[in-house]
Amino acid sequence: MTMNEQDKVLLARLNQNPQLRQRVEELLNIVENTEGGSLNAHKAEQSVIDELQKLGNDVLHSWADHAVKESTKKLHNDVSGLHKKGKKKFDGIVPLVK
Repeated sequence: MTMNEQDKVLLARLNQNPQLRQRVEELLNIVENTEGGSLNAHKAEQSVIDELQKLGNDVLHSWADHAVKESTKKLHNDVSGLHKKGKKKFDGIVPLVK
């Protein structure tokens, strides 16, 4: 089986988010019933619900981490533009009276 470009991109993105990759693998394990045993519709449904809740939680945490990194980078870029380049030309405190 060969991987097309979309498969490669998806796999690379999942590899950048290991907690999300783990959740997707857990969902696939439910579909494939890798644990064996008797899995009726009710148990399968509850397992999917549990995994989707965990997936949602992981997605929101990953989103928040990404948002913080992007905001920090943007703020850093904005602040660095405010700093003047060059030597200060201040010799000391200016006297109020002569």
